[in-house]
Amino acid sequence: MKTIIVATVLVFAATAAQSRTWRVNTAGTGDAPTLHAAMDSAAAGDVVLVEAGEYPMESGLSVPSGVRLVGESGPAHTLVYVVFSYDLPPTTVSLRSGADMSGIHVRGSTTVVVYSVNADVDHCIIESENDFKVVEGSNSNFINCLLLGGVCNIVATYGQCIIYSTLGFGAIGSTVFSCDVLGSVDPSIDASATNFNFSLDPQFCGIPGSGNYFLQSTSPCLGANNPFEPLPFDIGPLGAGCGTVRVEERTWGGVKALYRNP
Repeated sequence: MKTIIVATVLVFAATAAQSRTWRVNTAGTGDAPTLHAAMDSAAAGDVVLVEAGEYPMESGLSVPSGVRLVGESGPAHTLVYVVFSYDLPPTTVSLRSGADMSGIHVRGSTTVVVYSVNADVDHCIIESENDFKVVEGSNSNFINCLLLGGVCNIVATYGQCIIYSTLGFGAIGSTVFSCDVLGSVDPSIDASATNFNFSLDPQFCGIPGSGNYFLQSTSPCLGANNPFEPLPFDIGPLGAGCGTVRVEERTWGGVKALYRNP
């Protein structure tokens, strides 16, 4: 029995030793010159650590199974997007089964911005520029994310997220808790006190088109301002980033304009 235990420990130690981190930067001087090159080299258990900056791509990015894609400085400072052309790929970022993505802002003019199956996504901004599908796939977890525009068509767990779905949020079969959900959504999750879901203007700091998704100090998405009761966590990927400003009633069209490019 001791021999079996020792052998098992040695296998785990060897696996851990083989895992590595691939640093990527905008200058191309990291461990891999591009995000695509990092994904081609990474294996299950590896981390692709993306330094702050903007990363334009000419084709969609595929994150292999078991690989973690992490923005070192968070989604406010790490943008991944596909360069516009008349031959756009169908998906901006694809997460294979068991892949993770954290701290990344993915902006897409593609048919699907993020496609994920059995993946974990946290503290990310996922934004559709053309009202197509923001996320698609199955059985994934979205925690503390901001999902903007188009359709959210995925059976998943959504927790502590801000969701703007202009064409429909497919919540049937999903678990949704402590989310601010606006737009065209399943009414069963809109402003449901049972799971602390609500539908209120999140009060972003930025002016329309700025991409500044930090929250005003009066935002209902801050845990202390939760409309049901104070909570020990914030909703969305970014916390407070500006002081109190004048609050006024907005139509859905006015709220939508907060993240539209001019």
